[in-house]
Amino acid sequence: MKKSSGITAESGFVGQIRKYGVRKIIFAWDFGISLCVFVLLLLNTNLHWNAFNSLGNDSLVFIVTVASAIFSVLITALAIILSFSSSNFVKFLREKDMFDRIIFIFWWTSIAFLSVLVLSFVKYLIKFDHAWLHGIGSAMILAIFVYGLIETYYVVGALMRFAYFLGYFESGGETKDQ
Repeated sequence: MKKSSGITAESGFVGQIRKYGVRKIIFAWDFGISLCVFVLLLLNTNLHWNAFNSLGNDSLVFIVTVASAIFSVLITALAIILSFSSSNFVKFLREKDMFDRIIFIFWWTSIAFLSVLVLSFVKYLIKFDHAWLHGIGSAMILAIFVYGLIETYYVVGALMRFAYFLGYFESGGETKDQ
């Protein structure tokens, strides 16, 4: 496999994650909440606390429905953002160091919901003989789903920043303070 370099490597997923910061993702509060959900669900399943409902087929259908709807909305919103982005506006956003941030949050959140869909599909197809495997699968699906829901907040923030910068760009960069 040929190794990418320059702008191609920088625009790839690994390049974007490095630019955004792996530490920034791992030590964020939303990741911590998702990790707590994962651990609590594992403990609930393995220690038989019965404090939470098990992630059965009804719950799985609900999660898949919501995840696929949000995933579709994310892709649509990204398409709309890109259709409003002229090359001059993209250059303007790059100068403000905002273009990659805005695009990456869509990418990252979409991956979270896509992971939920794929894991749910795999969990549906494979019969787990051991309860702990079923528990791990359920905990992962729900934890990533919660993470994606929290990340959706940041997508809304990215949309607001995009709208702000678009208005600023369209007005010629003038504000009331100037």
